[in-house]
Amino acid sequence: MTLRTLLPVVLLASVVAGCGNNSSPARPTEPSSTAPTTSVVQAAPAFTGVIMAKCTPTAWQLTGVVPGTGSTVRRSFPLAAGRSSAFGCSSGSSTGRVLRQQFDRDFTRLAVSARGTDGGTHVGYVTSGGAFVDLSAPPSGFADPPRQDTAMVNPATGRIWYQGLDSMGSVDPDAGPASARAEAAKPFANGIIGGSRNIYYFAPNGRGPLNLGFAAYRVYSPDGRTEVRAGGAFRIGDVDAVDDATPITELPEGARGCWPKWFMTADSFLCVDNDNTQLYRMVIGADRASLTQTPLLPKTTRPVGSAVSNADGTQVAFISAISGTPALYTVPTTGGVEPTRIASVEDAKVDLIDWI
Repeated sequence: MTLRTLLPVVLLASVVAGCGNNSSPARPTEPSSTAPTTSVVQAAPAFTGVIMAKCTPTAWQLTGVVPGTGSTVRRSFPLAAGRSSAFGCSSGSSTGRVLRQQFDRDFTRLAVSARGTDGGTHVGYVTSGGAFVDLSAPPSGFADPPRQDTAMVNPATGRIWYQGLDSMGSVDPDAGPASARAEAAKPFANGIIGGSRNIYYFAPNGRGPLNLGFAAYRVYSPDGRTEVRAGGAFRIGDVDAVDDATPITELPEGARGCWPKWFMTADSFLCVDNDNTQLYRMVIGADRASLTQTPLLPKTTRPVGSAVSNADGTQVAFISAISGTPALYTVPTTGGVEPTRIASVEDAKVDLIDWI
């Protein structure tokens, strides 16, 4: 069976204005052109379980659901006037792994950019309590104010990256503005907030930034050694060398084309079929030139939404309206087992961005 005819067209992901209230006046009370503001980060309950993210025009709302008990912990990251996250509510992402990189490791900070009273665009983060911490140094002398936007967190280093007019940079959120440095990477598009910006992301080992706005989306193994690219056909190879790998244009008899979403182990990844009704466990052959496919769900026409695996790749969590209303389910990656309903979901459009 030819895979090329089954894989979907790749969506280009770009932002016109990220999640946040950017239609309001461009001169909010903070940040200012004076020294960057600081605030005390309040302790928050530890986040565990399956992490669901929902974008609203004024906030990112996170819910952690523990599969064993169904207990939940909620956090909200308000976006006041002039503040924006990299992804807006209408921005597309091929995987929750990318959306997850808007947040720090323990989900206490959301990377954002903010319009300042100095006429510039500052980068920083918002806490779950709504406090904004400005990480942009104020201009000195006759220099222009900062022009920094599309803030994302490098998952390996924890540094917040941003795009400037002509270059990219990063800053350590714990060390503050003095830790900012220019990075060798160039911005993926021209312009600042209010214009189109292509979103970028990082491999789990911190390699990047990688442009999400062009070419097929790529997923990476947790150890950073294997890269899978889909777009017409699967290619599997070493990181940075996957384009040289032989395309896998044929799947085993009875297998279906699907879209990779999440690496589960070093040699297996989660895949969603083109109809969004089935989840597959895809196991990479030792030669990296073959794949085996195991369906995880009973055959139905019920739509499957966002999905994510646990740390050891033995369980997958997903959103579906199997019972007529949206709910969170889990299912073993061995296949052949009925999904277990964990909790109701208020909105089927939430994204699963981690399982910790």
